Amino acid sequence: MAGWNGLAVAALASAAVVLSDTEQNDAAGQDDAVEQEDARRILRAAEDAAAYLLRVHRTGATLRRVSFNGVAQGIEGLLEDYAGAAEGLFTLYAATGNEDWYAAAESLVLAAESRFLAGGVLQDTALRPNQLVNAQGAQAAADPLDGPTPSGAALFAGVLLTYSAYSGSLRHRDLAQSLLKYVQVVGAQAPQAAGWAMSVLQFLLEGPRELAVTGTDPEAVEELLRAARDAGGPGLVVAARIGTDTAGGPAGDTRVPLLEGRDPGSKPAVAYLCRGMVCLRPVGTAAELRDLIAGQ
Repeated sequence: MAGWNGLAVAALASAAVVLSDTEQNDAAGQDDAVEQEDARRILRAAEDAAAYLLRVHRTGATLRRVSFNGVAQGIEGLLEDYAGAAEGLFTLYAATGNEDWYAAAESLVLAAESRFLAGGVLQDTALRPNQLVNAQGAQAAADPLDGPTPSGAALFAGVLLTYSAYSGSLRHRDLAQSLLKYVQVVGAQAPQAAGWAMSVLQFLLEGPRELAVTGTDPEAVEELLRAARDAGGPGLVVAARIGTDTAGGPAGDTRVPLLEGRDPGSKPAVAYLCRGMVCLRPVGTAAELRDLIAGQ
C-alpha cells in the first residue's frame, strides 16, 4: 500500500535522526560506532522504500495504491496514499537534505490538490469524469476520522502545512487550516478518532517555525541541526544545504524556497529561523540558535 509505506518511510527517517542525535549527545560515548551505523542502516531503509514507491507506484502525476512483486496493480491511489507518501518524502528530505525527495513530495501534494479537491470539497477518491459521476451518484466528502491509520484528510492537512512552510504558499496554509475545522468538534467528543489531525493542529498553532541551515562545513551544519531538533518542538520545519546541491551545482541553486538567498557568507554554518518566510537575524552557533528558538 503506497500510503502505509509512506508512513513507514517517515517513521524510519525520524527514527534514524533521533538515534543519531542521541548518540552524538551521549556523554558516555559507548558503542557509538555501532549505533551510528544502526542509524545509517535505518535511514538507508527509508531511502530504499521511498525509491521503490516512486519507481513502482508513480506514473507521471498518478500514484497507484498497490504493488506486488515489484509491479503496481489495481486502482489509483486514494487521498491517504498521496498524502501518506508525501509525508514520508518530506520527512526523508528533512533527514537527508536531498532535494529530490522534496521535489517528489511537492509533486504529490500538488497532484493530490488537483485530483481530490473539487469546489472546496475534499474527497477520498480521485475526481471522476462527469459521466461516471452521473451514473454512480455524487461522491461523499472525505472521511476525516482516523481508523487504524490516520485519515486521508488529516494526512493531507499535515502535508499541506509542511509544504506551505517550505514554499511560503499562504494558499496551502489556508487550505490546511480549513481542513482542520472539524477538530474542534471531533477532538472534544472522540479524540481517539482525530489524533493525527490534532497533532497537525498543534503544528499549526506552534508556527510552523521554519529553519534554514546552510554552510560549507558538514559538521558545523549538523551541529546546528542537532541543536534545533533538540530545542525545536513539534512546530519546526527544517531545510539544510551543505556546500553544493545533490547534482553538484552551486549552493545557491535550490528547489526549496525556504533556502533561497540563505547565504552563509564566510561562516562554516548559519541558521535562519523564520515565520512566514520572515527571518530573525542569522546565527552561527548552537547556543545562539537555542536562544532564538526558546524566544519563539
